[in-house]
Amino acid sequence: MIRASALFIAACGGSAASPHDWPPGPVIETLAGGDLDGDGFTDLVVWAGDAMYLIRGAVDLQATPTPLKSFTRRISVAYSAHAASVVETARGTAVLVVRSRDGDSTRLQVDVLDPSSLATLTSLPLDATGASVWVATMAFPGATELVIGAGDHLWVAPLEDVVAGAAVFRELPPPIGAWSAPVLAFTYAGTVREVVVATATSAFASPIPTDIGSPFNWRTLRVGARWFTQTSFDLNSDGHDELIGVEDGIAPKLCALDALTGAIGCFATKLADSYAEGAILTRPFSTNPLPDVFVVHTAAVAQETELHVGVQMSGSVLTERTMPGVGLLEGLPPIHLIPLLNDHNAIPRVLVVDANGLSAYCIDASAGEMQAC
Repeated sequence: MIRASALFIAACGGSAASPHDWPPGPVIETLAGGDLDGDGFTDLVVWAGDAMYLIRGAVDLQATPTPLKSFTRRISVAYSAHAASVVETARGTAVLVVRSRDGDSTRLQVDVLDPSSLATLTSLPLDATGASVWVATMAFPGATELVIGAGDHLWVAPLEDVVAGAAVFRELPPPIGAWSAPVLAFTYAGTVREVVVATATSAFASPIPTDIGSPFNWRTLRVGARWFTQTSFDLNSDGHDELIGVEDGIAPKLCALDALTGAIGCFATKLADSYAEGAILTRPFSTNPLPDVFVVHTAAVAQETELHVGVQMSGSVLTERTMPGVGLLEGLPPIHLIPLLNDHNAIPRVLVVDANGLSAYCIDASAGEMQAC
């Protein structure tokens, strides 16, 4: 069952909005979610148009969840934001944004922002252009690395050096023949720590060399059908993540790849085919201890959602405890999924933000069904 209620309501007509009415109107470029002030609630930083907005979880999201009418702070910006993340470091919480470079809008730079004021603490140049940009962190031996995907390239630097403003980004060397537009990278600890890189149609793994500038020994894990949205999560309790994605086709399937063994398991979904965009989030949403997989996929005119409860992998067999129905949401791609901490009604929630800024939905995910907040 699914019911959805609008959380962000677009300003319509000629009436003037108050200074703290959401949304600002322009397209949402990117956003990041995390606890920025240490109160246990998920806060949001949203880049839209010529400004970035701080939306406090305990004030703006929790006090008026439906519809959201307020934001705590607005700061004008003169750049395009491509990707952002909230990170935890030895120096504390920080907000990172990959954005167009000052003086050269075709190139990128990374800004480190103060979590309270959103003031820029430091900026670092990145020798990349703004094509298909994403940002994540990976556990390398002895350090957490920030990884930035931009087009066909992956750039990495120690996270602590980034927030200190002392990092030099270096390209993660691809396998022979390169890869086309990586969409995800993560590490896991097997006999040695390895890095896994996924594209829409392939996946590769390599032990991490002591000197990251040395050649990587890539092996191919998968080449085949398009997985049009992907994430990673431990589905078999062996201490390392599996690669999880939704396989495109006439009958889309939810699939997982065990990078340690190379095994791939899939099961059927009720989603339609021919999707343009997608988002996927895996975590224990319900009281069931097994992980649940929440999928939102967007076709030309509608978004579909599925919640797969109790997903686990054994060898090459992927199973779920509950076969979901399909729900529909309004809106257009791309979309963002943000888990909300310290929920006001004690049920895990996911904020589904439509990137065009016109609407978003807050959905409860518990016991195999999705309900309006």
